[in-house]
Amino acid sequence: MAGSQLYFTNINAQVYGGTCTGQSYFTLNGGADRPYRAEIVAEDVGMTELARFYGETGAKKHLGKLTGHASLQGDVGQPIGKNISGNGFARIEDGWLVELPVLKAFTQVARVVFSQFSMFSQTDFSMDFNVHDGAVHTENLVLEGDLMTLKGQGRYDFTAGFDAGVEMKPFRKNKFTRVVQWASTPFSELLKFNVQGPLSDPTWRLAVTSMFKGKNGESAPEE
Repeated sequence: MAGSQLYFTNINAQVYGGTCTGQSYFTLNGGADRPYRAEIVAEDVGMTELARFYGETGAKKHLGKLTGHASLQGDVGQPIGKNISGNGFARIEDGWLVELPVLKAFTQVARVVFSQFSMFSQTDFSMDFNVHDGAVHTENLVLEGDLMTLKGQGRYDFTAGFDAGVEMKPFRKNKFTRVVQWASTPFSELLKFNVQGPLSDPTWRLAVTSMFKGKNGESAPEE
């Protein structure tokens, strides 16, 4: 303890086959406000075990390994969703991510569009994020798989859940598929979604795209 602040340094824990390290400090001023700051780093944490810890027991396949960093600050005397702020990144590799509950509705839609979707896998996830105003915000969420990539931006509100847009691109981006991906751009315009609702079971709805709008942006008339 130093003055009115309590420090925790060199925090190190083994978590589900990986490691979590970090440091934090809390201000002890005797009043109602008790601000804190924390730095957290996770490496190769097992997502399957982590999902089970949060009550998600339906996953039948390996969900991959989580690596990430978060720098957060807030007040322990206030509701976490109202006062927390910060930033960081998260990455999941080598997992069967279609097993995650958040993608349940998406997989149902994808199997209508691609009848063989169950044969494909979404294996890698990444995003940078900021936390403010009671929500986690991102502009560069990417979920890559064998034959398609999901790109998203939006926010996850701690109370209301998701309010985000997601675009599905056929084929994973690399030097061999760029031409095919370019040729499929008009088709991919159809595969944009609005995602809303709780983390456990969000709603995926097809978004109205420019392909269905007139020159001035109005919806095309029905015939």
